[in-house]
Amino acid sequence: MKVFLSHASEDKAQVRKIRDCLPRHVQVWLDEDELDLGARFPRMIEKAIHEESDFVLVFLSHHAMQSDWVSREFTWALEREQKLQRIFVLPILLDDIRAEIEHGPLADRLYLTAFDHSATGLENTAREISKNLFAQISRHFNTPTADAPADFLADLNRDLTAYKEIAYKLHAAMGDSVKVLATNAKAFNLIAATVDEYNAYSTDFIQRLPAHCRKVKAHWGRNLGEDCCELIGFIEKEVYRGQIYALNDVREALNFYAGSDALSFDEIRKLDAAKKVALEKVDNALHEMTRLSASLVERIEREL
Repeated sequence: MKVFLSHASEDKAQVRKIRDCLPRHVQVWLDEDELDLGARFPRMIEKAIHEESDFVLVFLSHHAMQSDWVSREFTWALEREQKLQRIFVLPILLDDIRAEIEHGPLADRLYLTAFDHSATGLENTAREISKNLFAQISRHFNTPTADAPADFLADLNRDLTAYKEIAYKLHAAMGDSVKVLATNAKAFNLIAATVDEYNAYSTDFIQRLPAHCRKVKAHWGRNLGEDCCELIGFIEKEVYRGQIYALNDVREALNFYAGSDALSFDEIRKLDAAKKVALEKVDNALHEMTRLSASLVERIEREL
C-alpha cells in the first residue's frame, strides 16, 4: 500500500514524525524522499497522486489552508477519487480548523484530528491512520463490482498483498522476547491493536476468497480457476486457520507470563523458543503464499 502525504512545508516536522510511526508495510510518498534534484515538481507530484498512490493523506492546518501546493495536490486527489469511485482522500487536521472547512469540499467528509503534537499524540495519530487505511481497503474489496478483467486482477493482487502486509505486521509485533512483550505496556498494547486490525481485515478477506475464485474461472477458464482455488485453499487452511491461528498460543503464553511472577529462566526460555518456532512457521507460510500468488498473477497477466 502506498500513501501520498500532502502537507504544508511548515508542518513537515509533525508529518515526518507521523510517517516514522506508521507500520513498515505502509509505504509513503513524501517529497523529501521521492523528488530527485532537478525533478519537475508538478509533473512528478501529479503522477504520484494519479498513478502511484492508493490513498492521499491531506494534513490540514492553518498553514496548509494558505498553501497553493496543498490546494493543488488536494484538487488532483479529488480528481483521482472521482475516477476511482471510492474514498481516496483522507483528511487529518493538525490544527483545529473545523470552522474553516465546514463550508468547503471537506464539509461532509469524515476526518481524523491530530491536535496533540507530542510524541505520544503523534504515535496515536499514526495508529489511527493505519486502522483507517485498512478499514477503507476492506470496505472497497467487500463491495461487489463488475470490473473488467484487468481491473479485477489489479484488485485481486492488491487484496492478496494487503492481507500479507497485515499478517506480516502481526508477525513483527510479536518479534520481541516474551518478557518484553508481556511486561512492556507499549509492546503489549501494540499486539492487541495489531490483532484487532488483522481480525478486522482478515474476516472480510476470507469471505471474499470464493468470489475471487469464481471470477478467475469466469474470466480465464477452468484451469486458472482451479489454480486460484488451490491458492485460496492454501491461504485459508495453512495461513489463516493454520500458522497465524496458532499464534493464539503465543498470546496465551504472554497472558500467562504477565499473570505470573514466579516463572523461572528455563520456563521463559521455553516460551521464547516456542514463540520463535511459531513465528518461523508463519514466515514460511507467508513466503509460500507470496510465491503461489505471484505465480498465479503472472499466469493470468499472460492471458490479458
